Amino acid sequence: MVPAQKHADGETMTMYRVENTDSLAMPTEIDVPIGEIPQVAETYAFMSPRMACMNEYQLGIGESTFGGRQELRNHDGLINLYRLTELISQRCKTAREAIKFAGEITQKYGWNDRGECLTISDTKEVWHFEIIGTGKFGGGSVWAAQRVPDDEVSVNANASRIMEIDLDDEDHFMASDNVFSFAKEHGFWNPDDSEFRFCYAYDPDGRKSMSSRRREWRVLSLLAPSLNLDPNGETFPFSVKPEKPVSVESLIPIFQDYYEGTPFNPVKNITWVNEDGKYEISPLANPFMPYDMLPLFKINGGWDELGERTIARWYTIYATIIQTRDWLPDAIGGVVWFAWDNIATSAYVPLYCSILDVHPSYKTPGRVNGFTRESAWW
Repeated sequence: MVPAQKHADGETMTMYRVENTDSLAMPTEIDVPIGEIPQVAETYAFMSPRMACMNEYQLGIGESTFGGRQELRNHDGLINLYRLTELISQRCKTAREAIKFAGEITQKYGWNDRGECLTISDTKEVWHFEIIGTGKFGGGSVWAAQRVPDDEVSVNANASRIMEIDLDDEDHFMASDNVFSFAKEHGFWNPDDSEFRFCYAYDPDGRKSMSSRRREWRVLSLLAPSLNLDPNGETFPFSVKPEKPVSVESLIPIFQDYYEGTPFNPVKNITWVNEDGKYEISPLANPFMPYDMLPLFKINGGWDELGERTIARWYTIYATIIQTRDWLPDAIGGVVWFAWDNIATSAYVPLYCSILDVHPSYKTPGRVNGFTRESAWW
């Protein structure tokens, strides 16, 4: 929990580059200082397990990396994912304000991270904000934002989801000034061949990855099964109208999902034929973490075109379900339902956006330091 603060004239905020070990079993991230930007006179309180996820005004942020074109990674910028979520939470009260601010500050100081989608919500609206750098072609950033209609639900599963952009529809779209020209100038989009689609211009591999597409299909199909979406489809509607009201309780099994009841369930064939020609249960089968069995069935769980990835993942660090409610005061209207570790077997705890502290067990490291009853992780 980061409290609201007041700052004197001339104070600055340090920007960092994140360096990590790229180890799923024991990830280690180190923040390396790379520069400073001016601080503001007053900042808002916010919650930040690792990335800021909600502030005291019920401004909520979710995150999903889509990577995008490798040549657009700009290592000279000052703003990365972690700093951007902090800056938004410190300085903004609404989703629209957050999107405009994010565009302005990354244009000024440069975006130095991979392609990212932030799902940004307030008590009235929910938006997808997708941003990518400019790489060797200059500083700043390229971004687009699309609002989820009030009676619909959208999903992001590590691939860009924004397609056509209608900037005349200010209720549902925003974008950087260079969103079309940059793609055209560098050959990412030819106006003579096709209509502009943000995801194909800036994240073409995302539409190839079955790891992302299958999860998009699954979420939208669980919410609107009568649409009969194609599980092998390449593109899906940006959002769908759910056939039943969506509650916090109904979101939990979606996040726990590993394609049960579909041909894509990775444990549908956990039996094997032994040396005597008889069927036996695989000694590697694990009823508590069946989505770990992808290698057993020679299913690639990676990012490439043939990769598969269930929604629940064993290496998850934490998950949040962010709830904003306009009929309640901000102090209790905003709540982050927080779960450590693998969300298929975890428990969600409500953390209100006004709290000043959490139970000691939620501040005691578990994953890095090993087993301890003092850590809620275990």
